[in-house]
Amino acid sequence: MTALHSPLPWRTHAANEWPIYVSADDYGVAMMDGPLERRAGDAALIVLAVNNHDRLVAALKDVMAQFMDGAFVRNTAGDHEANWALKMVGIVRVLAEADAALAAVKAQA
Repeated sequence: MTALHSPLPWRTHAANEWPIYVSADDYGVAMMDGPLERRAGDAALIVLAVNNHDRLVAALKDVMAQFMDGAFVRNTAGDHEANWALKMVGIVRVLAEADAALAAVKAQA
């Protein structure tokens, strides 16, 4: 079951605004509490995680599906298989997508 949530993208408000909070679609969805020096960072982390959640989960699911299919286990007995290298192209694509998703998250951090 997928719960409804406020539309993306979520955003934080400037650290000099009070209270520091996360909003979506012009409505607040979270207000930061706790030590003052951590509130802006906490809000930024929430926004980063939420805005990239679907992309990161999709990349992880793709990679895990490849693991479950045994694609990362090299069986040298199958080296005679003519299309073995072509099968790896899909795996490299999935890993590249996962890497791009992570790079996007790191760039926003």
